[in-house]
Amino acid sequence: WYQRRVRGGPGPEPGRPHRAPHCRLYPNICVHHQKRKLWVSGTQQALMHKSSVNCTAGNYVFPSPFFAYGEKIKSRVIAAKSTTMVTPLHLVMFGSSSVIWHRHHLLLDEWIPIDMPPRSAALVCGLRRALEELLLPCC
Repeated sequence: WYQRRVRGGPGPEPGRPHRAPHCRLYPNICVHHQKRKLWVSGTQQALMHKSSVNCTAGNYVFPSPFFAYGEKIKSRVIAAKSTTMVTPLHLVMFGSSSVIWHRHHLLLDEWIPIDMPPRSAALVCGLRRALEELLLPCC
C-alpha cells in the first residue's frame, strides 16, 4: 500500500480497503466518549477510573479523544486506569496493529476512525516501517 501510493505507482482500487500490517506498541487504546465514558474496543465500553488525572466531573472536551491506559479493572463496572492522552499521529505511528483506508477515513485496528489524508497516512506508515527496520537488528 505504501509503495503504490507514495512512489507514484498505480493507486489502490477505489472502494477496496487496504492494510498496512504493523506491530502494536500501545496495546491498550481507548476513545473518550463523554464525561467518564470510554470505548475500549469497537463494542466494549468502560469508565475512566476516578483516580485518573484525566477523570473530570463535567463534560470536558479533550484536545484529543484518544487515550492509552495502563490497566483495565473490573469491579461493578470496567474502568481504565492510568490514562494518558495520545494524538492521532501517535496512534498511526505506534498504536495500531492494522491501518485500513476505508470510506474517506483511516481505521486503526478496524474500529478507531482517524481523519487523515491518505498520502499523509502512507508517509507515516512508511516512516514507521523504516523505524522498525532500523530498531529490529538492535533488539
